[in-house]
Amino acid sequence: VDIDWEYPTKIGIACAADKTCQRADDKRNFVVLAQELRAAFDAAGAADGKSYLLTIASGADVDYVNDGKDGSRWMTDLAKSLDWINLMSYDLYGAW
Repeated sequence: VDIDWEYPTKIGIACAADKTCQRADDKRNFVVLAQELRAAFDAAGAADGKSYLLTIASGADVDYVNDGKDGSRWMTDLAKSLDWINLMSYDLYGAW
């Protein structure tokens, strides 16, 4: 399974006043989701002898990837449950 959640705790469009468009705990929720999926995939693999991959597409921007300002290590914790991380680099630009 490849999860492409763009981007936990961030939104690129304006939000209607009565709608919840982003949540501060989305990054932590993403970690918990990956941990639950990893446990289920590992149990399934033990039962049927197959391998189940869990991957994500992730932003590569340093502000997104770095650990949270609150001291959380969300990306480090997330990576522990994953087999692969595909970095989305299409939004990187510079003078190079």
